[in-house]
Parts: sequence; C-alpha cells; structure tokens
Amino acid sequence: MIKFTKNNPEFESIKWVLQVNRKKDERKHTKYAYVKASGEDKFIVKTDGGRLHKYKLEIEMKEGFYEVIKNSQLEVILGYVEEQEELSYPDYENLFEIEGMEKKAEDVEMKWNKQLNEWNCYSDYAVIIRAMKNNTISYEYLRDVLSHNSCFDVHFKDSESQQIYKKDGSSREAVLMPYQI
Repeated sequence: MIKFTKNNPEFESIKWVLQVNRKKDERKHTKYAYVKASGEDKFIVKTDGGRLHKYKLEIEMKEGFYEVIKNSQLEVILGYVEEQEELSYPDYENLFEIEGMEKKAEDVEMKWNKQLNEWNCYSDYAVIIRAMKNNTISYEYLRDVLSHNSCFDVHFKDSESQQIYKKDGSSREAVLMPYQI
C-alpha cells in the first residue's frame, strides 16, 4: 500500500487524478488507477471512459494497477492489485498529441465569482462550447479538470474530436471526450 497525506507535495495532484470515477461502471480499467513506471517518465492515469486525467509522478511506484482504498480530504491510500494478468489499460499515449490541433482557449482556470459567491469556470466553458458547434462537454468534467489549482490551455481539431488540456511546464494533462447535443 502507498499512503499520501496532505503534507505530501503530490497529494493534490494524486487527488486530481483519482476524482475521475464513475461509480456504476464495472469495466476493470475504469475501476483502478494505472501507473506507468517504465522509461524516463512515470505517470499515474485514471479514466472513466469519458475523460482521462494524467499526472507525471515525482516518486517511485511499481508499474501496474492500483485500487483506491481510501480517498479523503486528509489522505489517499492506494493498494497494488496483485492479480493483473486479466487487466489491460486503454492506449492513452497518443491521446495527448496536440500537433495539428488549434488552441481554442488559453489559461483556462477556476475564477472567483462575486455574484454567485463561488469558484467557477462558466465564462471559459462558454468559450469552449461555442467553438464546438454540434457537440459539448460536461461542465462537471471541466470543473474537475480545473480543480486543485489547475490552469490549462485547451486544444482540439474540431467539434467531434477529444479536447486536450495541457500547459507547458505542467505535470498534469487531461482529455475530455465530447458528446453530441
């Protein structure tokens, strides 16, 4: 088991990845977080089929699937899944390629709204969905991407392709899949 507490510098980013969770989905690759630890870069990723969050790890972790044992405001506990033979993770590496994509929004982040007395991203959401024509994205998914002090640029080819959220120098990336309206 690996335990992250609020004092750990990676705590907020691990929580950011683990918020991708669809409770009623029984597909095995959506139930677990996946750690890629081979090669130069080490990542933890989680998907629910409609979005994927990816974080570049600073710590060493064994490659494979991890079950979320506890995810609270104070700590996160991940348990390594011993039976991994039947598990496979979707190919996510190519999802983050932005070559040939247009930057549709820059420095998208949560902003304080005095009138509503809350943090939100309504104005950036409006810019993004206007650029999408016949499709949209979930406001909840966008809010989750921008949570935990995240700031991204938004890239996509057209209204039917996935949206990529990344920022130069950031260790976090996300992909949101659009749906037709």
